Amino acid sequence: REREMSSQSASRQATRNEITLKGSAEIVAEFFGYSINSILYQRGIYPEESFTRVTKYDVGLLVTTDEGLKAYLDQVLRHIAEWLTLQKIQKLVVAITGVESRQVLERWVFNVEGEPAPASSSSAASSAASSSVAMVGSKPVEEIRKEI
Repeated sequence: REREMSSQSASRQATRNEITLKGSAEIVAEFFGYSINSILYQRGIYPEESFTRVTKYDVGLLVTTDEGLKAYLDQVLRHIAEWLTLQKIQKLVVAITGVESRQVLERWVFNVEGEPAPASSSSAASSAASSSVAMVGSKPVEEIRKEI
């Protein structure tokens, strides 16, 4: 599998894919999770049958059904949301490396701009989260899916 990806990715090796995500910490972390799932599916890192289609942001997206992977991603994404809320991170990097060579085959840089969490969880907070979803909107989601 590594050889197959290596030959397919040779021209992309030096390419850096940069994507900017903006919105509430929860929305950015959620969208980053969908991005990781998309990368894992499209690059064949996990078998096709371990993904299912969901609709989010008015777009069909694939998410893993592998319980171990879901648990791991949920834990990582909770930390990312917390760090975004505290404004401790500005960039997330996903790299696919060869198992034997450890050479980076593909790399994505997600510049993130999270908004601090509101002081209360009133209806104003939930409407702010809803407006963040609208900011993500289906056109930017489609553009980002194409980049991935």
